[in-house]
Formats: sequence, structure tokens, C-alpha cells
Amino acid sequence: MSGVTESGDAALTGVAAVVVALQAAVAVVAGLVILLRGDGSYAVGTGCFAVVLGAVLGLLAWALHRGRDGARTPVLFVQLLALPIGLGILQHSSTVGGVAILVVAVATALAVLAT
Repeated sequence: MSGVTESGDAALTGVAAVVVALQAAVAVVAGLVILLRGDGSYAVGTGCFAVVLGAVLGLLAWALHRGRDGARTPVLFVQLLALPIGLGILQHSSTVGGVAILVVAVATALAVLAT
């Protein structure tokens, strides 16, 4: 019976790792776009932050994939930070973007917590 639970946990961890890797890719691409198209110090700061966040998320995705327990807490922290960002986007600019961020953050957090 525990074999079924362990394989289910591994599948959820794998799903969380893939989603976090996709978040990392989106953050890096968004950061580069902001850096290349932006104007002023706001663009530099925001773009660099997004690229660094993407790199950290990439490392966390790799750690989740490898089964490192130490990756769970930082991933949960990032997902919790994504909630007010998604809510702000939902309220002020894009319904689809805000809902997408909220759904991905909640689903990823639940997948990590379930393992």
C-alpha cells in the first residue's frame, strides 16, 4: 500500500518541479523583455530581479526534481508571494493573467504540500 502512496508523492513532486521550471522560464523571459524594452532604472531593477528570480526558481525546480526536501519551503514561499501579485493583476489589469497566476500558485503549493 505504501508503494502506491510513494509513487503518487513522486508524481506530485514531479508535477510541481515541472511547473516551477516553467515559472522559472517565464520569469527569465519576462525579465529579459523588460530589460531590453524598458526605459530607466525601474526597468533595470525589475528586469534584473525577474532574471534572478527565474534563476532561483530554476534551481528550486531542479532540487524538487532530485527529491531534496529543502526545496519545498522556498517553493511554497514563492507561491505565497505570487498570490498578492496575481490578485493585483486580476484587479487592475488582466483577468486572464491574474487568474492564471493564482491557479498556478495554488496548484503548485498544493502539489508541494501533498508530498
